[in-house]
Amino acid sequence: MIRTVVWFGVGGFFTACYANLVRGLPMWRTPLMHVFWTSVGLGLGYRGHIFEETSEERYKELIKKHKNAPWYPKGQLLAERYAREKAEREGEFNETLIS
Repeated sequence: MIRTVVWFGVGGFFTACYANLVRGLPMWRTPLMHVFWTSVGLGLGYRGHIFEETSEERYKELIKKHKNAPWYPKGQLLAERYAREKAEREGEFNETLIS
């Protein structure tokens, strides 16, 4: 969590510094602007962290609701097929060992 929040906070600080330097102004012209953009960056970082933490649960819920939707990832279907075939092959292999 802290990495995401710090990353966006530093991004907000960089935005404030870069905006002043591009315009040819002193980097610390308005310290309140640095505080504002840093807090905006920290807020975005926190929201990004919340999104990262809950994305897997939201994705699983979407899959349960819309299993046959056209946007269902083909990779997921292929992985399920591979796992099913692998289980069948292992089952056949185990049956030949038993008999």
